[in-house]
Amino acid sequence: MSGLFYALWKSYKKGILYLENHYNKNNMKKIIAITFAFLLTLNLNAQTNSAYDLIEEGIELFDRGDFEGALEKYDEALEIEENNLGAMSEKANTLVALGRYKEAVKLCKFLIKESPDKRFDLRLDYTTYGTALDLMGKGKKAVKIYNKGIKKFPGYYLLHYNKAIALSGLNKYEDAIEAFQASVKVNPIHASSHNGIARVSYSVDKIPSILALGCFLVIEPTGQRAEQNLELLEMLLSSGIKRNDDGSTTIFLNTDNISDKKRENDFSMVEMILNMSAALDVDESNKEKTKQQLFTEKFETLFSMIEEQVETNYGFYWEFYGPYYSELHAKEYTEVFSYIIASSSGDKEVTDWLEANGDKVDEFNSWSSTYNWNMD
Repeated sequence: MSGLFYALWKSYKKGILYLENHYNKNNMKKIIAITFAFLLTLNLNAQTNSAYDLIEEGIELFDRGDFEGALEKYDEALEIEENNLGAMSEKANTLVALGRYKEAVKLCKFLIKESPDKRFDLRLDYTTYGTALDLMGKGKKAVKIYNKGIKKFPGYYLLHYNKAIALSGLNKYEDAIEAFQASVKVNPIHASSHNGIARVSYSVDKIPSILALGCFLVIEPTGQRAEQNLELLEMLLSSGIKRNDDGSTTIFLNTDNISDKKRENDFSMVEMILNMSAALDVDESNKEKTKQQLFTEKFETLFSMIEEQVETNYGFYWEFYGPYYSELHAKEYTEVFSYIIASSSGDKEVTDWLEANGDKVDEFNSWSSTYNWNMD
């Protein structure tokens, strides 16, 4: 495991799995409420209003970080309705948050065994089950549970995402990248999936990592993760060059990958041009330009190359990220993109530009949020 990714994985693993799971549920509270009502109508998961109210109170306590208080509410709901599947599901997730993994596993086994196959929350139960196993150090078993869940619910991104986390912990990076890709294909606005692709692949696939980091920073432009990813992005943009003591610049070109024959996810020519562009940062013609202006120009070079080549290349990164950045460039959004993703830099130039160009920011965000990621 590479050092930078290991540090990230180690720091997030205990928290991000159940938080990702619950974050999804927070975003879907209205859907869950409708689902509970629907299940009530169909008699598939009958529950009293008071039990439902207790579940809602438990969710609110969980959101505030009061996991013990949330657990009490779910237990109260289960005293009223002992077979309340919604309360059990929330309880299992809370047990994971409390580090009571064995209890969570036992409850998830019961839920999966006793629940109707089409029950809405069953896909969350598979996620919680796998998470508990992974946090117990049973990554291989966790992957098996995620695979069972994916077989039943292939369109649920968190199963793919958490599977990728487990595979990363097992040092199966190629498989992890495929799982992250599956997750982001299902949910292209899931920042953590883009983050996973970038963090696992950056040491071997520079351009794909840059593209994934760009999408992450569009979705999550501020905060601690944004600061870390902006730092990584800046490093990658200049990683193909070396400043020598005598003031000269050495450009590293990997000519081994340059070929007339098309290969999957081949960004060799794009990388070569980007490295040459980065080397011009210290050129006399650029000495008056700010850091942010040079940052923007690198993306102008990168996106123009992608726009030119996207139709003649293939592979996940070309077919998924390529059209997004190609259209972004065609619509002349490169400048606003570069300022948005630099939001966490603390650079006054960036802050002032964003404040003065709110209309451009809104226009870009509107386009990006409604972009059609269809790969078919």
